[in-house]
Amino acid sequence: MRRRIYRGWRRGQTLGATKLLLPHYSSKGCRRTYRDLERSLEKLGSGSLVLKIVSGQVYLTIPTTCAEDPMDNEVVYQGFFTVEKDRKTGWEILRSPDSVAILVAVPEWNQVLMITQSRPPMVRDDNPDGRITEMPAGRLDKPGLDYVDIAVAEVEEEVGVKITRKDVRLFNDGVPLALSPGGITERMYLAWVEIAPSQIDLSRETFGCASERERITRKFVPVADLGTMTYENMATCTLSLMYLRELERRQSPEPGRA
Repeated sequence: MRRRIYRGWRRGQTLGATKLLLPHYSSKGCRRTYRDLERSLEKLGSGSLVLKIVSGQVYLTIPTTCAEDPMDNEVVYQGFFTVEKDRKTGWEILRSPDSVAILVAVPEWNQVLMITQSRPPMVRDDNPDGRITEMPAGRLDKPGLDYVDIAVAEVEEEVGVKITRKDVRLFNDGVPLALSPGGITERMYLAWVEIAPSQIDLSRETFGCASERERITRKFVPVADLGTMTYENMATCTLSLMYLRELERRQSPEPGRA
């Protein structure tokens, strides 16, 4: 099993969200495979890993901090983000934790929940307060929490909806998408969930984390508008179009049926 997973992999590469075709997690052989796999990664010096089961699929994720050997790079800046310069190529790399964005749909109302908030990096002449519309999202920067844990927490924090891990589904077979591969290490998982109106906290109007000075406004958007609205955020656009594709798939007749 390890030979199959790591064929072609070497130190200096990232192995992220790789789907493993393993037997049931509860089986004794599977648990032994997990332990052997973790020990092998530790010997390779790859750092921590996350092994999770999401919607019946098993995923192995190695943080993007393993993507480069730090000995090969010069640290130019160290803060919330890290900027490195590759000593061989001179290429500048901005290291950022991976992230997850989640579409929250309310089928009974034919609506999805979006948020609006001010984003300092988005401030410009035509948008002086940096306010944009987007989906709930968060970074994988909390020890011990994977992208599903973060999705659950962000949905409650940013739109006032309580969900569980089992409610979360992933688009793109759970493979995260690179956001700006020419300079940024961050990749984003695209998740979605369908909820009942009773799960929505309608007593609040603003949301967000006070310690991060977030002031988020929830926005209800008709599903019928997703195909024609103007987007300001790549993840929001991608999630919306993928959800429309999912709805179209449900309405299409199964092969062999008229």
